[in-house]
Amino acid sequence: MRDRSRVLEAIDSLEAGGSTAGEAGIRLAYSLAEKGKRDGVESRVVWCTDGDLNVGLTGDPLVRLIEEQRDGGTTLTTLGFGQGNYNDKDMEAFANKGNGNYAFIDSPGEAVRVLGEKVVGTLQVIAKDVKIQLELDPAAVKRYRLVGYENRLLAAEDFANDKKDAGEIGAGHSVTAFYEVERVPGSLGLGVGTVRVRYKAPEGTVSEELARPFAAIARRANLAEASPSFRFGAAVVEYAEILRQSKHTEGKRWGDILSLAEGSMREGDGTQGEFLTLVTKAKGLGL
Repeated sequence: MRDRSRVLEAIDSLEAGGSTAGEAGIRLAYSLAEKGKRDGVESRVVWCTDGDLNVGLTGDPLVRLIEEQRDGGTTLTTLGFGQGNYNDKDMEAFANKGNGNYAFIDSPGEAVRVLGEKVVGTLQVIAKDVKIQLELDPAAVKRYRLVGYENRLLAAEDFANDKKDAGEIGAGHSVTAFYEVERVPGSLGLGVGTVRVRYKAPEGTVSEELARPFAAIARRANLAEASPSFRFGAAVVEYAEILRQSKHTEGKRWGDILSLAEGSMREGDGTQGEFLTLVTKAKGLGL
């Protein structure tokens, strides 16, 4: 990096004050990004804040400013820091409307992952306004529920509406969603349904659609027969359901979560190890 020492000196000279002028800061960032625009190079602002904005524009007016800059070719990634008054909801909304992504940096390890190991995915969007729609076959599925994602739900009619803003996917990113499904008796030989994905190229305005059917399930499988990644994901889902005090988690089973996660971990995976630490702490706090 050129002028590395000057950059580090500027960072070291920063001091916290009693207010957060989010509008002024983001306007300055967009102004600098505009000056640095070049053909073939992505223009991206990275905003690091606790989101507790109390000077200048906030809420919907600030969102409109971010949308204007997005439409002008500069996207936005938000990185959350801090505790107490931290505003997670707005930080995620700003990133969504800015066609970027959002992460909460709660430790040095998370900073290394987001800004080191996964920096390309953090800063480079490969698909925008990505929408996923699952069509379940009523002949095979009696009832179902999507676990989580309430703040990401779209109306069914908005799936094919290219004017409806949706999420962005960075290079190397993946998204996992869990459904709880009750099958129709005698339908194990039938496919569950079809998953559809719509997305736009980073500079595109018209979306493309992909569709893939679920293969038929020939036999009843239990959790022990599932892949390690599925089992670990199930442990994470159960943990999240407990934290959000879901009605589906009566009689919290911390021991089951720990056993399921420990039995499906990848050797040397630090992220999975951190998850086990979080579960152990939550269990000790009696959450």
